[in-house]
Amino acid sequence: MAQPALDEEETAIRQIARLGFAPSDVRHIILTHLDVDHSGGLPDFPDAHVHVLASELDAALSQAPSFRYRPAHWAHEPRWVTYDSDPGEPWYGFTALQPKGLPQEIRLVPLGGHTTGHSGIAVQRGDRWLLHCGDAYYYHRELGELKETHPLLDMVQTSSQVSRDLRLGTQARLRELVREHGDEVEVFSAHDPWEFARYTDDGIPTGREA
Repeated sequence: MAQPALDEEETAIRQIARLGFAPSDVRHIILTHLDVDHSGGLPDFPDAHVHVLASELDAALSQAPSFRYRPAHWAHEPRWVTYDSDPGEPWYGFTALQPKGLPQEIRLVPLGGHTTGHSGIAVQRGDRWLLHCGDAYYYHRELGELKETHPLLDMVQTSSQVSRDLRLGTQARLRELVREHGDEVEVFSAHDPWEFARYTDDGIPTGREA
């Protein structure tokens, strides 16, 4: 529906190569979830350990093939490393899991609702954290006090949610996180072009400013 530009140079493997690395240098991949638009690059890194919540992997294996899960993305039999949501350590009102074999500066944070085992990925940089929220929300103004939605993005996220109540509950907790700990944790999602622009060289998103 969004008609993305299929540019091979944007794939993870090409970006890794531009940084001077080989695919075999990628030893760990942490996924927010296994939707088709989030797992397509896995076959390019067959030797990597792939970290994901156990409930997400179970859902993908049982429901594929479907509109959201594609078996071809894991036909190479990845080295799965799975986690239960509990037990974990408290983390700014959430539960954080420590991925095996990775440093303390990286955490897996369950953020349910979009898929069965959806999670965020937290990375500590100095005295601040970056939290990649995946598809827990689609538009930055959803986390504001007015809870504004984007008409087109909201249509996508509501049509793909597995639990509306859980998704809205997750967003409420993220809203509280931003309000109370915004100076310690910076959040961004997978589909908001305005948030993405913060991390690009030119800082200019595609489309209208919002």
